[in-house]
Amino acid sequence: MKMKLSICFISVFLVMQTCVMARSNGTADSVLNNIQERVYNAFVSDVSQKTEKLQELKGQLGNLDKGKQSAILVYWRAYLQFYTTILYSQSGKKSNAKEEVDFGIELLSSLPNKSSEDFALLARLESNLV
Repeated sequence: MKMKLSICFISVFLVMQTCVMARSNGTADSVLNNIQERVYNAFVSDVSQKTEKLQELKGQLGNLDKGKQSAILVYWRAYLQFYTTILYSQSGKKSNAKEEVDFGIELLSSLPNKSSEDFALLARLESNLV
């Protein structure tokens, strides 16, 4: 089980690296600076079964997007949903996990022109349906 989880995190990390390079459009917005690292750190911090840091990041990204449906913001919001789903699943909060994964899928499904990274994350979210 730990091996599968390790492989999962490594594959997600590689996809995220590709995504960051492919989608870089020169945006130097402070919310997006080091977003992958910030999501991971929030996840690790929240493993204590609290979701304060993840919820804080969700709020920041949601406020930044404000209905613009920016592809990069939608992607990172869905990425954050993926981690929140894992956290809820591991803590036995199945209904919360389902809500989070459904929202992540909804976010990515709303993109009209999905990239390979979007499809990869969408597949990961769909594989976490509880």
